[in-house]
Amino acid sequence: MAKKQQVQNKKEVATVGKTPVDATKKNTLKSELATTTGKKNGIWLQIVLLATIALVIWVTWQDSLENKFTNWDDLGYVLNNPLIKDPTNEGFKRLFWLDSHVMGNYHPLTIVTYWLEYGKHGLEPYIYHLDSVLYHIVTTITAYIFIKTLTRSTMAAFIASLLFAIHPLRTESVTWIAGRKDILYSMFYLLACTTHLLYIRKGNQKAVWYAATIILFGLSLMCKSVGVTLPVVLLVVDYYERRDLKIGLILEKLPLFALALLFGYFSTLAQKQVGALGTLDVHFSWFEKIAIACYSLTTYTWKLLLPVGLTNFYPYPVKVNDALPSAFYLYILLIGGIFFAIWKWGRGNRGLILGISFFVLNLLLLLQ
Repeated sequence: MAKKQQVQNKKEVATVGKTPVDATKKNTLKSELATTTGKKNGIWLQIVLLATIALVIWVTWQDSLENKFTNWDDLGYVLNNPLIKDPTNEGFKRLFWLDSHVMGNYHPLTIVTYWLEYGKHGLEPYIYHLDSVLYHIVTTITAYIFIKTLTRSTMAAFIASLLFAIHPLRTESVTWIAGRKDILYSMFYLLACTTHLLYIRKGNQKAVWYAATIILFGLSLMCKSVGVTLPVVLLVVDYYERRDLKIGLILEKLPLFALALLFGYFSTLAQKQVGALGTLDVHFSWFEKIAIACYSLTTYTWKLLLPVGLTNFYPYPVKVNDALPSAFYLYILLIGGIFFAIWKWGRGNRGLILGISFFVLNLLLLLQ
Protein backbone atom coordinates (compact mmCIF):
# COMPACT_ATOMS: atom_id res chain seq x y z
CA MET A 1 0.00 0.00 0.00
CA ALA A 2 2.90 2.35 0.80
CA LYS A 3 4.43 1.80 -2.65
CA LYS A 4 1.12 2.46 -4.39
CA GLN A 5 0.74 5.67 -2.41
CA GLN A 6 4.23 6.80 -3.45
CA VAL A 7 3.46 6.16 -7.17
CA GLN A 8 0.19 8.06 -6.86
CA ASN A 9 2.00 11.00 -5.21
CA LYS A 10 4.56 11.10 -8.05
CA LYS A 11 1.80 11.22 -10.66
CA GLU A 12 0.12 14.06 -8.81
CA VAL A 13 3.40 15.98 -8.61
CA ALA A 14 4.01 15.49 -12.35
CA THR A 15 0.49 16.65 -13.09
CA VAL A 16 0.84 19.70 -10.90
CA GLY A 17 4.10 20.59 -12.73
CA LYS A 18 2.31 20.94 -16.09
CA THR A 19 0.79 24.38 -16.42
CA PRO A 20 -1.66 25.61 -19.16
CA VAL A 21 1.20 27.75 -20.50
CA ASP A 22 3.33 24.64 -21.09
CA ALA A 23 0.46 22.97 -22.95
CA THR A 24 -0.04 26.08 -25.09
CA LYS A 25 3.66 26.19 -25.99
CA LYS A 26 3.55 22.53 -26.94
CA ASN A 27 0.52 23.05 -29.19
CA THR A 28 2.17 26.11 -30.75
CA LEU A 29 5.32 24.14 -31.54
CA LYS A 30 3.24 21.37 -33.11
CA SER A 31 1.36 23.93 -35.21
CA GLU A 32 4.57 25.62 -36.37
CA LEU A 33 6.10 22.25 -37.23
CA ALA A 34 3.02 21.28 -39.25
CA THR A 35 3.08 24.64 -41.05
CA THR A 36 6.78 24.31 -41.87
CA THR A 37 6.29 20.76 -43.11
CA GLY A 38 3.32 21.86 -45.22
CA LYS A 39 5.35 24.67 -46.78
CA LYS A 40 8.21 22.32 -47.62
CA ASN A 41 5.81 19.82 -49.17
CA GLY A 42 4.18 22.67 -51.13
CA ILE A 43 7.54 23.84 -52.47
CA TRP A 44 8.46 20.33 -53.54
CA LEU A 45 5.08 19.96 -55.25
CA GLN A 46 5.71 23.16 -57.23
CA ILE A 47 9.16 21.91 -58.23
CA VAL A 48 7.76 18.58 -59.39
CA LEU A 49 4.97 20.22 -61.40
CA LEU A 50 7.30 22.72 -63.08
CA ALA A 51 9.79 19.96 -63.86
CA THR A 52 6.95 17.95 -65.38
CA ILE A 53 5.96 20.89 -67.57
CA ALA A 54 9.56 21.36 -68.71
CA LEU A 55 9.91 17.66 -69.50
CA VAL A 56 6.64 17.55 -71.44
CA ILE A 57 7.73 20.58 -73.49
CA TRP A 58 11.08 19.01 -74.24
CA VAL A 59 9.51 15.70 -75.33
CA THR A 60 6.90 17.51 -77.43
CA TRP A 61 9.16 19.96 -79.24
CA GLN A 62 12.59 18.30 -79.33
CA ASP A 63 12.08 17.20 -82.94
CA SER A 64 12.22 20.87 -83.95
CA LEU A 65 15.93 20.88 -83.08
CA GLU A 66 16.54 19.08 -86.37
CA ASN A 67 14.88 21.86 -88.36
CA LYS A 68 16.82 24.24 -90.56
CA PHE A 69 16.20 27.87 -91.49
CA THR A 70 13.14 28.57 -93.62
CA ASN A 71 13.06 30.67 -96.78
CA TRP A 72 10.43 32.91 -95.21
CA ASP A 73 11.15 35.47 -92.49
CA ASP A 74 14.25 33.61 -91.30
CA LEU A 75 16.02 35.25 -94.22
CA GLY A 76 15.28 38.74 -92.98
CA TYR A 77 15.60 38.04 -89.26
CA VAL A 78 18.77 35.97 -89.27
CA LEU A 79 20.37 34.79 -92.50
CA ASN A 80 20.53 38.14 -94.32
CA ASN A 81 20.29 40.43 -91.32
CA PRO A 82 23.39 42.67 -91.08
CA LEU A 83 22.34 43.95 -87.65
CA ILE A 84 23.12 40.67 -85.88
CA LYS A 85 26.49 40.28 -87.61
CA ASP A 86 28.22 43.24 -85.98
CA PRO A 87 29.76 41.91 -82.73
CA THR A 88 30.95 45.30 -81.45
CA ASN A 89 29.42 47.42 -78.71
CA GLU A 90 28.33 49.88 -81.37
CA GLY A 91 26.64 47.04 -83.20
CA PHE A 92 24.75 46.12 -80.03
CA LYS A 93 23.64 49.71 -79.48
CA ARG A 94 22.45 49.99 -83.07
CA LEU A 95 19.92 47.21 -82.46
CA PHE A 96 17.87 49.70 -80.44
CA TRP A 97 17.88 52.55 -82.97
CA LEU A 98 14.50 53.37 -84.44
CA ASP A 99 15.72 52.86 -87.98
CA SER A 100 17.02 49.39 -87.07
CA HIS A 101 13.68 47.72 -87.66
CA VAL A 102 13.58 44.31 -89.30
CA MET A 103 11.04 43.58 -92.02
CA GLY A 104 8.91 46.50 -90.90
CA ASN A 105 8.94 45.55 -87.22
CA TYR A 106 10.64 47.30 -84.32
CA HIS A 107 11.40 44.68 -81.68
CA PRO A 108 15.03 45.16 -80.65
CA LEU A 109 15.04 42.73 -77.73
CA THR A 110 14.07 39.85 -80.02
CA ILE A 111 16.89 40.80 -82.37
CA VAL A 112 19.29 40.87 -79.41
CA THR A 113 18.71 37.13 -78.92
CA TYR A 114 19.70 36.48 -82.55
CA TRP A 115 22.70 38.82 -82.14
CA LEU A 116 23.92 36.78 -79.15
CA GLU A 117 23.43 33.47 -80.96
CA TYR A 118 25.17 34.61 -84.13
CA GLY A 119 28.07 36.04 -82.11
CA LYS A 120 28.74 32.68 -80.44
CA HIS A 121 27.54 30.09 -82.95
CA GLY A 122 27.19 31.78 -86.33
CA LEU A 123 24.44 30.32 -88.49
CA GLU A 124 24.06 26.96 -86.74
CA PRO A 125 20.27 26.38 -86.83
CA TYR A 126 20.37 23.83 -83.99
CA ILE A 127 21.31 26.56 -81.48
CA TYR A 128 18.50 28.87 -82.61
CA HIS A 129 15.91 26.10 -82.35
CA LEU A 130 17.29 24.92 -79.00
CA ASP A 131 17.02 28.43 -77.57
CA SER A 132 13.44 28.77 -78.84
CA VAL A 133 12.44 25.59 -77.00
CA LEU A 134 14.18 26.80 -73.83
CA TYR A 135 12.48 30.19 -74.10
CA HIS A 136 9.17 28.37 -74.47
CA ILE A 137 9.84 26.46 -71.25
CA VAL A 138 10.51 29.71 -69.40
CA THR A 139 7.41 31.38 -70.87
CA THR A 140 5.21 28.44 -69.90
CA ILE A 141 6.54 28.64 -66.35
CA THR A 142 5.60 32.34 -66.28
CA ALA A 143 2.11 31.34 -67.46
CA TYR A 144 1.93 28.86 -64.57
CA ILE A 145 3.03 31.52 -62.08
CA PHE A 146 0.48 34.03 -63.38
CA ILE A 147 -2.45 31.61 -63.34
CA LYS A 148 -1.55 30.29 -59.90
CA THR A 149 -1.23 33.82 -58.54
CA LEU A 150 -4.52 34.80 -60.16
CA THR A 151 -6.63 31.77 -59.20
CA ARG A 152 -4.69 30.55 -56.14
CA SER A 153 -5.21 27.08 -57.59
CA THR A 154 -2.21 24.85 -58.25
CA MET A 155 -4.20 22.39 -60.34
CA ALA A 156 -5.78 25.10 -62.52
CA ALA A 157 -2.35 26.60 -63.15
CA PHE A 158 -0.82 23.23 -63.98
CA ILE A 159 -3.54 22.16 -66.43
CA ALA A 160 -3.76 25.56 -68.17
CA SER A 161 0.00 25.97 -68.54
CA LEU A 162 0.36 22.38 -69.76
CA LEU A 163 -2.22 23.03 -72.49
CA PHE A 164 -0.39 26.24 -73.37
CA ALA A 165 2.87 24.29 -73.53
CA ILE A 166 1.83 21.64 -76.04
CA HIS A 167 -1.09 23.14 -77.97
CA PRO A 168 -0.58 22.80 -81.74
CA LEU A 169 -1.25 26.52 -82.20
CA ARG A 170 2.13 27.09 -80.50
CA THR A 171 3.93 25.29 -83.33
CA GLU A 172 4.75 28.41 -85.34
CA SER A 173 6.14 30.30 -82.35
CA VAL A 174 8.30 27.43 -81.11
CA THR A 175 9.53 25.74 -84.28
CA TRP A 176 9.92 28.76 -86.57
CA ILE A 177 13.02 30.75 -85.68
CA ALA A 178 11.46 34.03 -86.82
CA GLY A 179 8.39 33.26 -84.69
CA ARG A 180 10.36 33.55 -81.45
CA LYS A 181 9.09 37.08 -80.85
CA ASP A 182 5.73 35.61 -79.79
CA ILE A 183 7.38 33.55 -77.06
CA LEU A 184 9.50 36.42 -75.77
CA TYR A 185 6.80 39.09 -75.64
CA SER A 186 4.41 36.63 -73.96
CA MET A 187 6.97 35.90 -71.25
CA PHE A 188 7.32 39.54 -70.19
CA TYR A 189 3.59 40.18 -70.75
CA LEU A 190 2.58 37.43 -68.32
CA LEU A 191 5.18 38.52 -65.79
CA ALA A 192 3.75 42.05 -65.96
CA CYS A 193 0.28 40.63 -65.28
CA THR A 194 1.70 38.80 -62.27
CA THR A 195 3.45 41.83 -60.80
CA HIS A 196 0.25 43.84 -61.26
CA LEU A 197 -1.60 41.25 -59.18
CA LEU A 198 1.08 41.51 -56.50
CA TYR A 199 0.76 45.30 -56.67
CA ILE A 200 -2.95 44.96 -55.95
CA ARG A 201 -2.70 42.35 -53.21
CA LYS A 202 0.49 43.21 -51.35
CA GLY A 203 0.11 45.91 -48.75
CA ASN A 204 3.82 46.64 -48.69
CA GLN A 205 6.29 47.32 -51.50
CA LYS A 206 3.55 48.52 -53.84
CA ALA A 207 5.97 50.92 -55.52
CA VAL A 208 8.30 48.03 -56.32
CA TRP A 209 5.57 45.93 -57.97
CA TYR A 210 4.22 48.98 -59.82
CA ALA A 211 7.66 49.81 -61.22
CA ALA A 212 8.23 46.15 -62.11
CA THR A 213 4.98 46.10 -64.10
CA ILE A 214 6.01 49.14 -66.14
CA ILE A 215 9.51 47.76 -66.80
CA LEU A 216 8.23 44.32 -67.80
CA PHE A 217 5.68 45.91 -70.10
CA GLY A 218 8.45 47.87 -71.80
CA LEU A 219 10.48 44.68 -72.26
CA SER A 220 7.43 42.95 -73.73
CA LEU A 221 6.95 45.77 -76.25
CA MET A 222 10.62 45.53 -77.23
CA CYS A 223 9.99 41.89 -78.15
CA LYS A 224 6.79 42.47 -80.12
CA SER A 225 4.56 45.50 -80.29
CA VAL A 226 1.28 43.54 -80.10
CA GLY A 227 1.82 43.66 -76.35
CA VAL A 228 0.19 47.13 -76.42
CA THR A 229 -3.04 45.51 -75.20
CA LEU A 230 -1.68 45.05 -71.67
CA PRO A 231 -3.10 48.24 -70.07
CA VAL A 232 -6.63 47.27 -71.09
CA VAL A 233 -6.09 43.67 -69.97
CA LEU A 234 -4.95 44.93 -66.57
CA LEU A 235 -8.18 46.90 -66.24
CA VAL A 236 -10.05 43.61 -66.69
CA VAL A 237 -7.77 42.05 -64.07
CA ASP A 238 -8.78 44.95 -61.78
CA TYR A 239 -12.43 44.06 -62.43
CA TYR A 240 -11.69 40.43 -61.52
CA GLU A 241 -10.03 41.63 -58.31
CA ARG A 242 -13.16 43.70 -57.51
CA ARG A 243 -11.41 47.05 -57.73
CA ASP A 244 -13.84 49.91 -58.34
CA LEU A 245 -13.45 51.64 -61.70
CA LYS A 246 -12.50 55.08 -60.45
CA ILE A 247 -10.30 57.83 -61.82
CA GLY A 248 -7.38 56.60 -59.73
CA LEU A 249 -7.55 53.25 -61.46
CA ILE A 250 -7.18 54.95 -64.85
CA LEU A 251 -4.45 57.31 -63.67
CA GLU A 252 -2.26 54.46 -62.42
CA LYS A 253 -2.38 52.98 -65.94
CA LEU A 254 -1.29 56.21 -67.67
CA PRO A 255 2.42 55.24 -67.87
CA LEU A 256 1.37 51.96 -69.46
CA PHE A 257 -0.91 53.65 -71.99
CA ALA A 258 1.89 56.11 -72.76
CA LEU A 259 4.29 53.22 -73.48
CA ALA A 260 1.65 51.52 -75.63
CA LEU A 261 1.14 54.67 -77.70
CA LEU A 262 4.89 55.19 -78.03
CA PHE A 263 5.59 51.70 -79.32
CA GLY A 264 2.50 51.83 -81.48
CA TYR A 265 4.04 54.89 -83.10
CA PHE A 266 7.39 53.11 -83.46
CA SER A 267 5.68 50.16 -85.13
CA THR A 268 3.69 52.35 -87.52
CA LEU A 269 6.83 54.31 -88.42
CA ALA A 270 8.75 51.10 -89.15
CA GLN A 271 5.98 49.73 -91.36
CA LYS A 272 5.69 53.00 -93.26
CA GLN A 273 9.41 53.02 -93.99
CA VAL A 274 9.18 49.64 -95.71
CA GLY A 275 5.82 50.37 -97.33
CA ALA A 276 4.00 47.69 -95.35
CA LEU A 277 0.87 49.78 -94.73
CA GLY A 278 -1.99 49.62 -97.16
CA THR A 279 -0.34 47.06 -99.44
CA LEU A 280 -3.36 44.79 -100.01
CA ASP A 281 -4.30 44.34 -103.63
CA VAL A 282 -7.98 44.23 -102.70
CA HIS A 283 -9.79 46.99 -100.83
CA PHE A 284 -12.25 46.05 -98.09
CA SER A 285 -14.88 48.39 -96.68
CA TRP A 286 -15.12 48.90 -92.92
CA PHE A 287 -18.18 46.64 -92.78
CA GLU A 288 -16.35 43.92 -94.69
CA LYS A 289 -13.42 44.26 -92.29
CA ILE A 290 -15.78 43.70 -89.36
CA ALA A 291 -17.08 40.55 -91.06
CA ILE A 292 -13.53 39.29 -91.66
CA ALA A 293 -12.58 40.07 -88.05
CA CYS A 294 -15.58 38.08 -86.76
CA TYR A 295 -14.67 35.21 -89.08
CA SER A 296 -11.06 35.30 -87.83
CA LEU A 297 -12.16 35.33 -84.19
CA THR A 298 -14.41 32.34 -84.85
CA THR A 299 -11.54 30.54 -86.57
CA TYR A 300 -9.14 31.20 -83.70
CA THR A 301 -11.70 29.95 -81.19
CA TRP A 302 -12.51 26.86 -83.22
CA LYS A 303 -8.86 25.95 -83.70
CA LEU A 304 -8.20 26.52 -80.00
CA LEU A 305 -10.85 23.93 -79.16
CA LEU A 306 -10.22 21.60 -82.12
CA PRO A 307 -6.79 22.28 -83.69
CA VAL A 308 -7.22 20.55 -87.04
CA GLY A 309 -6.59 21.79 -90.55
CA LEU A 310 -3.78 24.08 -89.41
CA THR A 311 -1.62 25.79 -91.99
CA ASN A 312 1.17 28.34 -92.14
CA PHE A 313 -0.77 30.74 -94.33
CA TYR A 314 -4.36 31.99 -94.10
CA PRO A 315 -5.15 34.17 -97.13
CA TYR A 316 -7.73 36.93 -97.23
CA PRO A 317 -11.10 35.89 -98.67
CA VAL A 318 -11.55 36.30 -102.40
CA LYS A 319 -14.19 38.80 -103.47
CA VAL A 320 -16.79 37.72 -106.00
CA ASN A 321 -18.00 40.54 -108.27
CA ASP A 322 -16.23 42.98 -105.95
CA ALA A 323 -18.24 41.74 -102.98
CA LEU A 324 -17.37 39.63 -99.97
CA PRO A 325 -19.20 36.26 -100.01
CA SER A 326 -22.40 36.61 -97.99
CA ALA A 327 -21.45 33.72 -95.68
CA PHE A 328 -18.87 35.95 -93.98
CA TYR A 329 -21.57 38.29 -92.72
CA LEU A 330 -23.11 35.44 -90.76
CA TYR A 331 -20.09 35.52 -88.49
CA ILE A 332 -21.10 39.01 -87.34
CA LEU A 333 -24.40 37.55 -86.15
CA LEU A 334 -22.62 34.58 -84.57
CA ILE A 335 -20.08 36.64 -82.61
CA GLY A 336 -22.71 39.23 -81.73
CA GLY A 337 -25.01 36.49 -80.43
CA ILE A 338 -22.23 34.93 -78.32
CA PHE A 339 -21.29 38.28 -76.78
CA PHE A 340 -24.95 39.03 -76.04
CA ALA A 341 -25.35 35.65 -74.33
CA ILE A 342 -22.27 36.29 -72.23
CA TRP A 343 -23.56 39.73 -71.25
CA LYS A 344 -27.04 38.37 -70.50
CA TRP A 345 -26.19 35.28 -68.48
CA GLY A 346 -22.49 35.40 -67.69
CA ARG A 347 -21.67 38.99 -66.79
CA GLY A 348 -21.77 38.17 -63.08
CA ASN A 349 -19.05 35.56 -63.50
CA ARG A 350 -15.82 37.54 -63.13
CA GLY A 351 -13.62 34.58 -63.99
CA LEU A 352 -15.52 34.01 -67.24
CA ILE A 353 -15.33 37.70 -68.18
CA LEU A 354 -11.60 37.81 -67.48
CA GLY A 355 -10.88 34.66 -69.48
CA ILE A 356 -12.86 35.75 -72.54
CA SER A 357 -11.55 39.32 -72.39
CA PHE A 358 -7.95 38.13 -72.10
CA PHE A 359 -8.43 35.89 -75.14
CA VAL A 360 -10.23 38.46 -77.32
CA LEU A 361 -8.12 41.50 -76.40
CA ASN A 362 -4.91 39.68 -77.28
CA LEU A 363 -6.34 38.75 -80.66
CA LEU A 364 -7.67 42.18 -81.62
CA LEU A 365 -4.56 43.26 -83.53
CA LEU A 366 -4.42 39.93 -85.36
CA LEU A 367 -7.96 39.77 -86.71
CA GLN A 368 -7.26 41.65 -89.95
